[in-house]
Amino acid sequence: MSTFNKIFILLFITVFLIGIDLASAQEAPEPPVNVAAVAVDGLEQIKVSWDASPSEDITFYHIYRSTSLITVGSVININNPESLSFTDTDVQYKTTYYYRVTSESAAEQSDYSEVASAKPLMLVPINVQVQDAGNNKDVRITWDKPVEGLLLWYDVYRSTNTKVNGPKIAAKIRETEFTDDDLDD
Repeated sequence: MSTFNKIFILLFITVFLIGIDLASAQEAPEPPVNVAAVAVDGLEQIKVSWDASPSEDITFYHIYRSTSLITVGSVININNPESLSFTDTDVQYKTTYYYRVTSESAAEQSDYSEVASAKPLMLVPINVQVQDAGNNKDVRITWDKPVEGLLLWYDVYRSTNTKVNGPKIAAKIRETEFTDDDLDD
């Protein structure tokens, strides 16, 4: 065999092997779209949802959480491709959480999705009313639940200043009324 034929065969085998390697390389899937995060009314929970990645053969979705907009955070859950939502129960009131989701296909992970954020807020009673209890000495306070069906308890504070809570005078009341019978004249 001539030197030319040997070089040609060697180049052909090299190009063929590179072609096989390139053909077997998978492209990373597209990230999921329309990622949304919504605080669940009155609970320390946030529901994260998204639309499926436009890529085919998705095997998992990775959900990331951070308390900073500029950091990705860490994986808090891995969902199968049929599940397009996750409820995060490891959150605290008055803290904003930022979520990103990635798609996984054939061990390749997508870029991060757009960021979605939510902050769980503690619900407060509504329609609060204060009335004289009828003896010019006690005050009856009533209110309505902010959301029906939630099992809540209430703390009652007394103050003569609308900008300050004042001291707590009752704790963990399950009813929607309280009579303050410890008023000074």
